[in-house]
Amino acid sequence: LDDLLTDCYCLTPLPAGSREPLLATDAIARDWLLLGGKRLRPFITVAAYGVAAHGLKVLSPRADLATLLPGPVRALAVAIEALHKASLVHDDIEDADQYRYGRPTIHQAHGLEAAINVGDYLVGLGYRLIASQAEALGAACVSDILGKLSAAHLRLCCGQGAELMWNSRPHDDLEPLHALQIASLKTAPAFEAALYAGLRAAGPVTHEETLAAFSRYLG
Repeated sequence: LDDLLTDCYCLTPLPAGSREPLLATDAIARDWLLLGGKRLRPFITVAAYGVAAHGLKVLSPRADLATLLPGPVRALAVAIEALHKASLVHDDIEDADQYRYGRPTIHQAHGLEAAINVGDYLVGLGYRLIASQAEALGAACVSDILGKLSAAHLRLCCGQGAELMWNSRPHDDLEPLHALQIASLKTAPAFEAALYAGLRAAGPVTHEETLAAFSRYLG
């Protein structure tokens, strides 16, 4: 991960420990990115690329994954995780959660304003990591991935917004269909984007409708 996050995007990198407030957002974001979680989404990205690009040999216990999963693909996986972790920072604020991964949430540890900013920073980091792979993967590939991710981002926000609206109306019954619709918006798009990113890095993606349906059921 350190090899992929070589730059501090807050400013020109400074010596460690100098002008600490200028480095705080980057430091908190990196710590959060490294912390906990199942990492299903980035795994899906590299797994999808590995099988699409190399077939079943990538599943061999003797597979040289360092060679079969090149740096640009690993950067895509980190970007997927950064965007997911950003959504968790904001979700914890909106749900007033106090703990995640067995320790205080970002807004509990650093304050509400700083947490919102860290979440926004991780969003920017995710998109920046993808955009920076244009030379390696091709501009068309990166454009397609960014298009899929930005659409997923909007759908996630709609799903989260719907959940917040239902929570603000406790006397309205949440029907099973509505719960499924919220889950479909909040979780399915992220899995679809993670799968798509890995597949698209390996080449053109076909059967996108099937991919969307699979991701909806997975989510």
